[in-house]
Amino acid sequence: MIDKLFGTLAAIACGLGLLMAWSQSPLVWLGFSGFVFALLGAWAVCRLVLSVRHFRPNIGFGAWLPLLCLAAVPIWGAFQLRMGWTAYRLATEVDVLRWSVFASVLFLVVRINPRGGSEYRFRAIFANYAFAVTGLSLLDYLTSNQLFGLTTGTPAGPFLNVDHFATFILLAFPVVVCEIARSPQNQSLHVVSAATLIAGVVGSQSRAGITLLVLELMVLPLLIRRTGSERRDEQISLKPFGALAVLAIVFAVGVGIETASSRFQHISADFPVRMQLWKASLEIFRLHPWAGSGLGTWIYVYPAHALFDQGVFANAAHSDWLQWACDGGLVVTVCMLLLFFRSLMMAWKRPWALGLVVVFLHSAGDFPMQGKFLPCLFWVVYAVACKA
Repeated sequence: MIDKLFGTLAAIACGLGLLMAWSQSPLVWLGFSGFVFALLGAWAVCRLVLSVRHFRPNIGFGAWLPLLCLAAVPIWGAFQLRMGWTAYRLATEVDVLRWSVFASVLFLVVRINPRGGSEYRFRAIFANYAFAVTGLSLLDYLTSNQLFGLTTGTPAGPFLNVDHFATFILLAFPVVVCEIARSPQNQSLHVVSAATLIAGVVGSQSRAGITLLVLELMVLPLLIRRTGSERRDEQISLKPFGALAVLAIVFAVGVGIETASSRFQHISADFPVRMQLWKASLEIFRLHPWAGSGLGTWIYVYPAHALFDQGVFANAAHSDWLQWACDGGLVVTVCMLLLFFRSLMMAWKRPWALGLVVVFLHSAGDFPMQGKFLPCLFWVVYAVACKA
């Protein structure tokens, strides 16, 4: 089917694009954006020219709601530009482009029908992809090979921010764990993969990442057992989780668990800084609660409301939720809340989608969704979960 072809190409492009997330060249993102829009345009031409039988007749309300919510964000940004409700026009134009790419990716991938075998193939491919990316990142960290040209001392791999690396693992970890429970023939591989992902979060030294990973480890077995009793198309086994626990401890010690634990001792020193950022962001939102200050303008509006001199450039509010509220006002905030609640429903039915919920939670105290390629991959997983 045409839908499956274009959706698959978009998903593959997002996976490959993530490997280039480290690049500072704007041409990389512009080239990727152009490819996504070209796919969308080609799909539209095929839809006009070819018979309807080559396309999916309906994608259902469960997928249309996220589509409408996500598409509303760049539309609202365009409206801000039209009405002059932006503190910096160029920044809003750039961010409208970014959100348009996200909406296009969601639209293309959600039209794939991933039920049954297709869903399982996506999960298996994504689990192996996450294992490969995390393994390369750990190799970077342990050997200082700088495979991606980075000089950071933490296993950021292709990510410029170690918290973004932890977010990627949080997104992928439930998929890998569910593959352990579902796929007896590849259990050993997936156990090693899950242990590697755990070691990656520990090595990243992300306090929020480690905390949320513990949350996933607590919730996942319960969700898997609950859904396993309702779905007869999966063979559920929780026995390998004991081996996973042992292997995860060994891997975590190997990458330096003591360094990660020492990071928690500095929370009291780091938290006040974030509190000041959040208070300033709330003040920005209070001034523009309905219209917002313009998509992508937080970094330009914040200096006028800063409560202290941090001595460095503040590139984000350290809370995606607050930054969405500041930039887009109540419209964007409501849209993201609806997308979050939809992810809760999907995770309840499909435990492998729990990573979507956790990423939204991580966004409350950090800014993983302010990037480009990582959010694209997030919306790929979201689209598949909508239809699975």
